[in-house]
Amino acid sequence: MRAVVHIKSIDNGINAQGRLRAYLDGKVVFECFTLELSDRGNRRGVSNIPSGVYLVKRHWSLRFGRCWKVYRADGKGEVEGRSDILIHAANYASSDKRFRSDLRGCIAFGRAFGDINKDGVPDLLESRATHEEFDKVFEGVDEFQLVIERERL
Repeated sequence: MRAVVHIKSIDNGINAQGRLRAYLDGKVVFECFTLELSDRGNRRGVSNIPSGVYLVKRHWSLRFGRCWKVYRADGKGEVEGRSDILIHAANYASSDKRFRSDLRGCIAFGRAFGDINKDGVPDLLESRATHEEFDKVFEGVDEFQLVIERERL
């Protein structure tokens, strides 16, 4: 079974909000929204990862439990210049230290955007439930190709 996940995101300078489509054998099987940090030159802990193609594998994290880990496309190492890029549940993402962030370079899935804490920065809603739904759809899949496209406002 060939599994591909495609994320198209728009970076507003504070965070990157995206739309995800997941495919199994060429058929769309799952859609949701994504939230990441803004582009800060692929700097560790403050930036999203660059546009490109990656390999993602199931992973167990002491902090996040079941999640997914992002690797170079050839699977031979972590994302260039980075480590421990995960896909896990989160609600807040901001590259601006004035605002709350649950992410340090990782990717989160959710059902919609909202402003949970009323700070004017878009947040991700129902992230944990969305991750659980994704995991059910991808049950039996241990890895997938991730394609990321970015646009800057």
